[in-house]
Amino acid sequence: MEGAWRRLRIHGAKAGLGQKLRGNPGRGAQGCGATNIYLVATSIAKMEKQHKLADPNDGKIAVALQKDLDGVARYVPKWVIYAVAVALGLGTTVG
Repeated sequence: MEGAWRRLRIHGAKAGLGQKLRGNPGRGAQGCGATNIYLVATSIAKMEKQHKLADPNDGKIAVALQKDLDGVARYVPKWVIYAVAVALGLGTTVG
C-alpha cells in the first residue's frame, strides 16, 4: 500500500489527486476516498487495455499503481465475509 501512495504522490500530482486525498478527511469523506481510489484503479486498467498510454515507462508505472490500488480498494476483511455468510444463511433458514 505504501508503494501505491508514493507513486500516487509522484505521478498523480499533475492530476491534482494529491490535494484531494491529502489531509484529515471529514466523516463522510472516507467513503469518497475509497470510491476515488477504486475509480483511479479501474481507469488505469481501462487505459492500459485500450493502449492509451503512449510512453512505455508510464504504462509500467501506471500498471504497478493500478495493482497496488486494487489491493487497497478491493480488500474485504475475512470477518465481513463470514458475517455476511452467516446473515444470509440465517435469513434463508428463517425466511
